[in-house]
Amino acid sequence: MSLKRRRFTREFKLKVVREVEAGKSAAQAARQHQLHPNTIIKWRKLHQQYAERAFLWVSDITL
Repeated sequence: MSLKRRRFTREFKLKVVREVEAGKSAAQAARQHQLHPNTIIKWRKLHQQYAERAFLWVSDITL
């Protein structure tokens, strides 16, 4: 039996990142949302690097 890969919406990722930026530890947020702490750290780095463009799909970007 194989596990299906979970996909998270942009809104969910931003919600989790904002929780961590507000002072919650990555480990605590990971337990609450059933994620790996490294996933949250990666999302946070992407958000810091790309700000509002982070987590956009290619089809969401208008050129």
